[in-house]
Amino acid sequence: MPKYPRNPFQVGSAGKVFGLDALATNYADHACFGGLDGQCMWNLSWFGESPQMMFFSAPDYEPVRTEYQGNFTYHPRWSDTVCNHGHFVHQIEFNGYATEILEEMEAPLGDQDAENVSSIDVAGYDLTALGSERTKGQDLDVSVQNETGNHYWRTGYLTLGQERNPWIVEGLFEGQTPVHDFDERPFSDGVQDFIIIHLGSGIDRKPGSGLDQ
Repeated sequence: MPKYPRNPFQVGSAGKVFGLDALATNYADHACFGGLDGQCMWNLSWFGESPQMMFFSAPDYEPVRTEYQGNFTYHPRWSDTVCNHGHFVHQIEFNGYATEILEEMEAPLGDQDAENVSSIDVAGYDLTALGSERTKGQDLDVSVQNETGNHYWRTGYLTLGQERNPWIVEGLFEGQTPVHDFDERPFSDGVQDFIIIHLGSGIDRKPGSGLDQ
């Protein structure tokens, strides 16, 4: 896109949160993410992995939520069929990039898949857009739980996503469905994701999989 489109959810105080004015507020880390006026869409997953979400540690409030409604996430599909998490780990471990993955955000099979990286050509992508909490949206992703069992992070890998999912380890998925390593997640987890649009390119779609919604 030559220019990010206007974000229909960001009006009024958007400049103070995501625009140039954010430099003078507590949101300085987000300054100009939405353009100078703060009202443009922007990418929530700058490294192509899981969507960046706000989460809160208060014991009486811990559903997955987003403070970034109207924005989107970009998730690449690689021509070597290695999952994106594997490519991310490969960049960190083998190319010496000055970044790291927080332990709770490390996919169980990410290191294993990183060993198979053979190409940096992108064959397709997922593009998902998020609504506000009141829109609820589709339950396409799976949430990661912290040490207290609260849902607070999204993986970026979708139900019936037709790609290697490094979060799926062989055994019984949630005690119900037999799965093998890197299988697709067999069903939704029942936690709202706020996903209101899901687009894909270069992907062999399954009828009724939700990829065209």
